[in-house]
Amino acid sequence: MQSDHLRGLATQVAIPLRLISTFPKVALPGDLAPVLQVEGRACFLDTAKLAAVPIKELKKPAQPRLARIFGPLPQAIQQRLRVATLARLETWSLNILDAATLEEVLQE
Repeated sequence: MQSDHLRGLATQVAIPLRLISTFPKVALPGDLAPVLQVEGRACFLDTAKLAAVPIKELKKPAQPRLARIFGPLPQAIQQRLRVATLARLETWSLNILDAATLEEVLQE
């Protein structure tokens, strides 16, 4: 979850979301590791790993994923990814699910 009220900060609080099926079978305290359904799969918020993460680090995964799907990215696209807000990156990450072209991914 992102907030534009804090967009001037160099960090963003991140809480990892993990699939329960890929996690070791241990008892998770419900108040510290709430379970929720995401796209029909049981997940939990790993609050023990909550951290303030530099925004530039949160942006890094977008480029290799797009390159894997659409091939080498033009410099102009790489620049757009570097300067994009986290909210815009979030929108683009959802667009990847049904886009046939890179241009469709980067639609607003």
